[in-house]
Amino acid sequence: MKIKKHLISLFIILLHVFILHAQNDKIEELELRLKNAKEDTTRVITLYKLAVHHNFLGDHKKALNYAQQSIKLGEAIHFTSGCAGAYNNAGVSYFYMGKYAEALKDYLIALKYSEEAKNNEVKANTCINIGIIYAIQKEYNNAIKYFKDASKVLREINDVKALGELYSNLGSLYFEQGNLDEALTNDSLALIYFREWGFKEGIISTYNNIGDIYKARENYEKALKYNFDALKIAGEINDKSGKAFCHNRIGEIYIKQHKNSEAIIYFKKGLTLSKEIGSLNYISEAYKNLSEAYIAQRDYSNALACYKNHVLFKDSIFNEENTKKIVQSQMQYEFDKKEAATKAKQQIKDAVAKEEIQKQRLLKTSIAGGAVFLILIMLLILNRRKTTYELKVNKLENKTLRSQLNPHFIFNALASIQKYLSEYPELAENYLAKFGKLMREVLDNSEKDYISLSDEFAMLKKYMDLEKLRLTEGFDYEFIIDKSVDEETVQIPPLIFQPVIENAIWHGVASGKSKGKIFIHIALQNELLRIEVRNESKEPLAERILVTEDMEKKKSFGLQIVRERLALLLKEKRRKGNLELIPILNGMKVIIEIPI
Repeated sequence: MKIKKHLISLFIILLHVFILHAQNDKIEELELRLKNAKEDTTRVITLYKLAVHHNFLGDHKKALNYAQQSIKLGEAIHFTSGCAGAYNNAGVSYFYMGKYAEALKDYLIALKYSEEAKNNEVKANTCINIGIIYAIQKEYNNAIKYFKDASKVLREINDVKALGELYSNLGSLYFEQGNLDEALTNDSLALIYFREWGFKEGIISTYNNIGDIYKARENYEKALKYNFDALKIAGEINDKSGKAFCHNRIGEIYIKQHKNSEAIIYFKKGLTLSKEIGSLNYISEAYKNLSEAYIAQRDYSNALACYKNHVLFKDSIFNEENTKKIVQSQMQYEFDKKEAATKAKQQIKDAVAKEEIQKQRLLKTSIAGGAVFLILIMLLILNRRKTTYELKVNKLENKTLRSQLNPHFIFNALASIQKYLSEYPELAENYLAKFGKLMREVLDNSEKDYISLSDEFAMLKKYMDLEKLRLTEGFDYEFIIDKSVDEETVQIPPLIFQPVIENAIWHGVASGKSKGKIFIHIALQNELLRIEVRNESKEPLAERILVTEDMEKKKSFGLQIVRERLALLLKEKRRKGNLELIPILNGMKVIIEIPI
């Protein structure tokens, strides 16, 4: 059971509140303290306490401003403990704003400062916040690693408040893995700690999490009870983030109960609050929920408009720049840490060598020989790390290309639907339902590095069946699979054929006046998967050559991405792929060769 929404719901409540226990200070008192502070260290601490409060009030931009002032002053006076807290709070602000790359970067800097200052509270806090980012990205091994690092520190300092938050995190991870019993056990423990502490934001989050567990068990009445309890407390403390989240959750349960009008009311309230706090995650989720509710009411015009907005906001959360920044931040931290350790070790070795050289020449020769051996080993290790880094970057570039293709494909499909709704309204419901299934499959597969050939073909068939409906004469298609090809075991990058099929339709069979046909022939040749896409057309050869040249001049976005993805496969597989467009007597032929 993979329910990412539940995971995100927990992470609204982060552990920045534990840094210096700033909960009891009022904003007015902190502002007065900042104005009258005589020591710079007091100013650093007061600034990031103000950031804590403004994050809780939902004013994340103002919170970030205070955190950054704290960072600037803290680094100027070399106040490492204060810098750790300030960077952690800046990361929290970025997290609320949906800017995960910036959040992770600041969390890693906070972790570095907390280790230097031996500030265990901030270290534990930051480890959990880093784990949260990885958990949202479904990198559960990394998430669990940082959560375990945090739990060790929390036990050492006996911080029961933070352990309550940790139980809540573990409950969410169990929920994400489908273990509802363990999820409920851990959330119940977290609720006990939050009540004992009087931490209402934690109670809100945990009520919503327990509501999700009962919703997964289809006990909707009990789920609503917990969500409404959460909404009540969020209203009492004017927690806009909590209220936005609760409204979306309540709307989702009403959808399950087929109470679509009530659901739309709560989704709209949630969307308004989400825009007020500037949360990209919440805005995207609200639009998606509204789209589903409108579809249930057969209001396809509003459903389409909301779905477009959902895609826009979803795509802006994890774009190419964010993805690369996340890996670079992690690698930079690990590299700096290892480089410092290596430098320290080398200084010790140099000192020992110098002393021993003065004693005897024989020992000098031994040490020199050992040093050469160590250098060779280090070179081998660095070469291996470089290779691993290049593979990670290669995968990220491939993921980026897939993420660029998704909006291109989705917006082309949405344009098709808009035209179809206006021309054939009586068939719109069936068409939109098929489109929804295809979109879910496209978005699910685009998260994977590789999928089976059979999954790719199933997705392509759904796509071509939809496009057939749009053409007056329609078209036929046929998959011809060589016996040497096992569709279930052959793995290929997802969506690598779709741009070629799209061009075969719109620059091939759609341009003719009669019904055309597309042939897709698949075979294995010399460890390459060879795909030949051929479309038949009665257009003259000269005109088809002009179409091919025109496509090359315009550099079709989809075909350009296919070429770039084949270039990345060359780095990974060490075998070259190929994409070739060939005009033929009765149509056009495209040949793709993919290393497997």
